Amino acid sequence: MTKTIGLLLLMATSLSTFADTAEINVEDYLSTDMEFIFEIQNHAYSKVILDCQGFINNVNIQYTDGSSQLMVLDIGECEDIHSQIVTGLEKESGACLKLDFDRRAYRVDSTCD
Repeated sequence: MTKTIGLLLLMATSLSTFADTAEINVEDYLSTDMEFIFEIQNHAYSKVILDCQGFINNVNIQYTDGSSQLMVLDIGECEDIHSQIVTGLEKESGACLKLDFDRRAYRVDSTCD
């Protein structure tokens, strides 16, 4: 019985190390034709869009291999990400958008360390 519990704990721990995450260093932050849709530029991704205007607010990452990921946000989260990115870039401290798709969580830091 203890071997089974130990094995289950080991499996749970190993699964958490493979969390589905993305770290996007904001190299440039651009307005689009839409008032509350922004493009986050980073050379490692084909396109990253922060959509605070659509019916469903989201961050949409398009990878260079053609795949994509979408994280749905509520309106407060979307505005928070936008505000933190703009503040970091204005202060010249930088901005790094960190997304955890498994937990549906985000964080904006000054660097992607």
